[in-house]
Amino acid sequence: MFPYAITREPTITPLPLNYTQPTPTWNRQKLQYKGRGCGLSTFPGILLTTYTCVHNVDLKKNRIAKLPPSISTLKQLRMLHMNSNRLTSLPGSICKLRNLSTLCLERNSLKTLPNSICNLQQLERLYLNNNQISHLPECIGKLRNLETFLISKNSLVSIPDSIGDLNKLQDFQAHRNKLSSLPESIGFNV
Repeated sequence: MFPYAITREPTITPLPLNYTQPTPTWNRQKLQYKGRGCGLSTFPGILLTTYTCVHNVDLKKNRIAKLPPSISTLKQLRMLHMNSNRLTSLPGSICKLRNLSTLCLERNSLKTLPNSICNLQQLERLYLNNNQISHLPECIGKLRNLETFLISKNSLVSIPDSIGDLNKLQDFQAHRNKLSSLPESIGFNV
């Protein structure tokens, strides 16, 4: 028995009357769109029509379930932060984001990655922790500029041999998966 008893029901403190949910912002100088924690359930259409020159999109901590195929119109996009959303898949058109260097998709519900992700030749950082990914595309070794690849806390049972082709890879984390070994091409084994 606990030494202390709960003597009253928990109370809910109301938000102050002047509280407003964060709203998305556009920074023209930095070509940056921030919609972090704004309660968004769809990808903002304004990005696909008005702000197509955007370099950095931060839509962390929302309820977005899918990326539209028209995301490919963001030709200048360099960083896409979609952590803590409800994504279950990625559109194949993501491969048309040729300038993308950082792709953050942690804490979603992704099960697979499209093979087209291997066409993101400028990609340097790929964050996929805390998803449900069971396998990686065999072509993952084509991401020759990849320096950071985090894919911990998924359902991986194996990693393609082509990962050994990632010569610039400095930070690779794949713990808390269902892996019993790593490919010899990576240079060490578990």
